[in-house]
Amino acid sequence: MRTKGLLLMLSCAAVLAVPAGAQTDSKAEPGKKGHQLSPALQKKVAERTAALRANAAAPVGPMFDHSPKSWTIETAACPLVTSQVNGTGFKGHTVWVAMNDNGTFHVQIRTEASGTAVDASGNNYVWIYNALAELDTPDPTVDAPLVIGYGPSTFQLIPITTGGAGYMVAGYLEVDTPTALNSVPAPVANAPLGCEPI
Repeated sequence: MRTKGLLLMLSCAAVLAVPAGAQTDSKAEPGKKGHQLSPALQKKVAERTAALRANAAAPVGPMFDHSPKSWTIETAACPLVTSQVNGTGFKGHTVWVAMNDNGTFHVQIRTEASGTAVDASGNNYVWIYNALAELDTPDPTVDAPLVIGYGPSTFQLIPITTGGAGYMVAGYLEVDTPTALNSVPAPVANAPLGCEPI
């Protein structure tokens, strides 16, 4: 299996049936950070997937999920910051599901998040996160589906006071052979994983 990684951390995990009650904050394990969709959106995806399967219907979507997001970046995990940074804001997913010609499913997930942050020295920031997942799977409603696909993402921490340390993390995740979602290797990015808290 040839795998190229990134900080998308698989927003797709949400659509592909993450258990209800899973962590959605920055304390989640690396590679599975707060990308879970709400149980209501997971249910909607399952229902519309069943309709697609039964009727070979047109693509379904967009389906939306929107929730508050908070995170912390520690200096030990991210050398790009000079002190601990705490952020708050909102994160949303937009999901489309379509049936491929061979009966499998294509899932597109767009994740967008933004908000404000402050570091331990009192410097203020705005932050922006964008990710795209383009995935193919035999069944997006199972607990550990086999997936192939790719996804780029970016996280920007932008200082709005002169003493702040801003940066951008860009990455990419690619899985070329069918791999269980919970076995997808860590992504590759231009900065340590601790610098991307979403």
